[in-house]
Formats: sequence, C-alpha cells, structure tokens
Amino acid sequence: MNSLQGKALTFSYGETAIIKELDVEIPKGKITTIIGPNGCGKSTLLKTLARIVKPTQGSIYLNMKELSQMSTKEIAKQMAILPQIPEAPSGLTVYELVSYGRFPHQKGFGTLTTHDRRMIEWALRITGTIDFQHRTIEALSGGQRQRVWIAMALAQETELILLDEPTTYLDLAHQLEVLEILYTLNRQEERTIVMVLHDLNHAARFADHLIAMRDGQIICEGDPHQVMTREHLRTVFQIEAQIVEDPRLKRPICLTYDLINTKNKQQRLG
Repeated sequence: MNSLQGKALTFSYGETAIIKELDVEIPKGKITTIIGPNGCGKSTLLKTLARIVKPTQGSIYLNMKELSQMSTKEIAKQMAILPQIPEAPSGLTVYELVSYGRFPHQKGFGTLTTHDRRMIEWALRITGTIDFQHRTIEALSGGQRQRVWIAMALAQETELILLDEPTTYLDLAHQLEVLEILYTLNRQEERTIVMVLHDLNHAARFADHLIAMRDGQIICEGDPHQVMTREHLRTVFQIEAQIVEDPRLKRPICLTYDLINTKNKQQRLG
C-alpha cells in the first residue's frame, strides 16, 4: 500500500510563494480531497506531490523514499497522475490512449503483453468506455473523454491516483458519474485517491479526508464533519454557510451561503 508525504513544501513563482512550508500526509487506502478558493494553492500542492512541478524547498516521500531520488518510470509504477486539462495527439483511438497507461511496465520494444491487454480491458470496462474503444478521442463527448483519461490512469495499475479537478467542464450527471467511478475504485480496489475539487458538496460526499487551504496554507483537515463547519468555511471561503446533514448519506451539505460582507450588510439593513 502506497504512502505519500510532503514535508516543509514550498513552491514559488519568482518572489511569490504559492504554497508555504506545508506538511501533508495522504491517508492510505482513502479518498482525500483538497478544497479551497481559487488561487489558494490547492492545484499547486497536488502538482508538487505529483512531481509535475519541483518544490522550491521541502521534500516529498513515496513509500518512505524521497521522490527526487526516484526515476520517472519508478514513480509511474506507483503513482498515476491525471492533470486538469489533458491533451491527446490527434487521431488517437480510445484503446491506444488507454494502452499508454501500460508504458511504465513495458520492456524492450514496448509490445503489449497478455497482462497489459487484460489491464487495458479491465480499465475500459470499469469506466464504461469499452463500447467506444475504437473511436478517436476527438469523436467523444467531454464526459466520455474524461472517463477515457481515468481509464488510462487505471491501466497504469498503481495504488495511488492523483487527479486535478477531474469534473471540470462536465455537466451535473457526468460529474457524478466520474466521482462514482473513483469512489467504486477506492472501495473495491482499495486505491488511494487524491483529488482537487471545487464543489464542496461533492467533496464532502465522496471524500474520507478533506484538506482545506487558503493563501498557500492548510487551514484544517480531517473527515467531512470536522472540516465542513460554518467556522471553517467562514475562514477558508469568507462565506456564511448553512450546513445540514444529508439524511440519506449522513454527510454534511452546504445548503446555502452568503458572502460575509453581504451578510453583514443585510443584518445592518434589517
């Protein structure tokens, strides 16, 4: 089972620190979701943990081994990464794209083995994309494309999967579809999943562990009931929120909210 830790992580653009001396530990076998306002550093934290960007200072450890001391292929055998807006070469079919997930495991000329093909088919089936495996990526809808990219990450056969806003640009039904695939994967395969989400209710519904950020710092973390409180949302998002419990899922829901300044103004006028 993979473990992922970051110690004293800092990443800066020029003299501007985007994340600042963060210590973070990803719970094994759980779904962790990073939340926070735009520009708070949540995607930067994910990219740093994924070695997409190099931290200005600090260290990242994967299974107790420092990431900077590992080869790209060694990392790819243990950790799959899905960026926010992935791009595929023109004319590539679904099957071909998903097969790229097997690259870290291939030797020699990269010929697909029986096990490679078995893993590709499994990834296509669990994401519901096997029926259009011979179509080109350009011929798919946004929701279908996102499922294919997830299939490629699954075909990589890693226990740790990092996703940067996997529901971006998807409608409500497709957002739920993608998140349910990830939830099923976690529960049935015990994969560790780390993702950045904007939707608070989706985060609270699907995550076991939430990390809430603001201004490059981790403000709080814990299970959804610990993080999704009026006090924490006031600090992190500058909103006055009404939090209730979903009677079916027993998870917190942000029912409605106001900007703090708007709320204060309404109270003065009232």
